[in-house]
Amino acid sequence: MSFSNPTGPKRVVITGAPGVGKTSICDRLAAQGIYCVQEPAREIIAEQRVIGGDGVWERNTRLFLELLLSRSIARFQQSLSGQTLYDRGLPDLLAYARLAGIDFPAAQRAAEHFRYQSQVFIAAPWVEIYTTDEERTMSFAAISGFHEDLVASYKSLGYELVEIPCGSIDERAKFVISKLSPL
Repeated sequence: MSFSNPTGPKRVVITGAPGVGKTSICDRLAAQGIYCVQEPAREIIAEQRVIGGDGVWERNTRLFLELLLSRSIARFQQSLSGQTLYDRGLPDLLAYARLAGIDFPAAQRAAEHFRYQSQVFIAAPWVEIYTTDEERTMSFAAISGFHEDLVASYKSLGYELVEIPCGSIDERAKFVISKLSPL
């Protein structure tokens, strides 16, 4: 069952916990001509650091999530026709809110209202490729728990999750492409 308009844009999500390779897959797909919308988190973090703002996870998690919600809705609305691939979708915000212990009904309403294709690609935690950096500080155990929250968020909204198998970036991108055509 697809929740999107069959004659309108086809909004496809690739999700997964931090460090599971989804952005690398999106970058590879973009290099092959598929329109990809990058997740706004790193962009917001960079902007907030430049201005000394509080809208980062470690300073004001609620503000950070509100900025993510606003930017995610704006990016959703920019897709007017054709197929668009999203590095994360609005339901991801529900998992982030759970991680922070924050009640975030606006994100719930947005995830219910702004719908993607019914099939959502998900990359599972993969210890062999997981690394941390300045923005990605979660332990592998923590991202594994976050992965379960993502699964619960998408399933609660009626999405079907399609797991991207482990492999090279090229293999993973080919897998996604092979599944995109019937959408």
